[in-house]
Amino acid sequence: MPLSRMDSSLKERTCSAFLKNRIFEKDFLANKAQVTVAPYKVVTSSQDLANIDLSKNYVLKTATGGYDGHGQKVIRSEEDLEAAYTLADSADCVLEEFVNFDLEISVIVSGNGTDVTVFPSSGKISTATTSCLKPLSQLAFLIV
Repeated sequence: MPLSRMDSSLKERTCSAFLKNRIFEKDFLANKAQVTVAPYKVVTSSQDLANIDLSKNYVLKTATGGYDGHGQKVIRSEEDLEAAYTLADSADCVLEEFVNFDLEISVIVSGNGTDVTVFPSSGKISTATTSCLKPLSQLAFLIV
């Protein structure tokens, strides 16, 4: 059923479930919206981590419930696999390849079915020695 024909409570539950699940989010962005995302695979058990290419770095994220590093395990070498196996056997996860980036931007959008509000964006610049979170208008000066 098209989203426009759903009653508002069903829309809210559908959108909420979508936004709270990294598997749904990645699938939608990569396959429906045609947005480039970090290479990823769905992980439903530690067996899905067998034979990953350890010449690459990864982050294993729980499909739901994790935020700001919680529910995540970084995999850089074989030594990191035991903790990753434990996480993978405890919840559905998404395994993402690390991507080098200069700027991370967060955008919060809220709507009620009629009105939509986009809150001021913030960005995060991270380097090996520093990390700062600032409004985008201030970050423009730091990027140049």
